[in-house]
Amino acid sequence: MDVERVLRLASDVELAAEELMADREEIVNLDRRRNANREALRATRKTNDRSVWTLCGTMFVKMPRGDFDAMLKRDQKRIDAEIDALRDALPRKVDELQRLQSEKPSGAEAFAKLKPLDKNELKLATKP
Repeated sequence: MDVERVLRLASDVELAAEELMADREEIVNLDRRRNANREALRATRKTNDRSVWTLCGTMFVKMPRGDFDAMLKRDQKRIDAEIDALRDALPRKVDELQRLQSEKPSGAEAFAKLKPLDKNELKLATKP
């Protein structure tokens, strides 16, 4: 049935759009985390202490500055890889969304060409 096809198409468009927005939001969140790591690395370089305090989960841990820097650098590389993977997938997802949005269910062309009645036509249509 044609109504089922229209509903399935609308559902597919909605799912593709949600997935695209979720990926974009994830990129923003990862970028914030990457910036926080940069700030932490910069802050540790300014200090002369051999060890630093860091928050791991729900507790503070004191660790050697070299280990902390190495941990942050590994985390930076992982975050960069995740951001790159998400950005590489975005064009494909945008293309898919555009393809779904441009797909017209049968009969939609006729509705797209309809124009509203102007004032004179409306008056003529409502006269008994």
